[in-house]
Amino acid sequence: MAIALDFPPDPVFGQQYLATNGVVYVFDGYGWTAGFFTGDTQTTSTVGEILRQVRVLLQDTDTDHYRYPNEDLIANLNQGLTEMFRIRPDLFVATNFIIPRYAFNLLDVPVAVEEQYVPSLIYYVVGLTQARDDENTQDQRASAFLQTFRQSLSPVEVKA
Repeated sequence: MAIALDFPPDPVFGQQYLATNGVVYVFDGYGWTAGFFTGDTQTTSTVGEILRQVRVLLQDTDTDHYRYPNEDLIANLNQGLTEMFRIRPDLFVATNFIIPRYAFNLLDVPVAVEEQYVPSLIYYVVGLTQARDDENTQDQRASAFLQTFRQSLSPVEVKA
């Protein structure tokens, strides 16, 4: 079932509209453009919050002895952003098509990805981390996470 969007009447150039589906639309003078990100209109996840979610899926939550160092997870996060850019460069309009990079010692920094794509990034980090693991038992799970990442970035087909 599609969500009905109630765009404002008589929009002006640059006017923003936050839809009930969480997407910010901007009027470009001809029509409404989707996917514009601004920190004022959407919440953002921090690097640390993403790592916590990744660790839950990796079953790596023992804070006294993490199995995967932050440096490795951040490297996978940065690679995931590069892969997101390769598949969907339109997701990086707000960063002027510059792929953000994050450091392992700055966990409170917001990640410059629209909130609805944060799970996709988490799937990638988990999948790549498990694919690099030495245990053969992780291969199928890693492949499933990486496949979910790719599918979650596929554009939605709109039927008229």
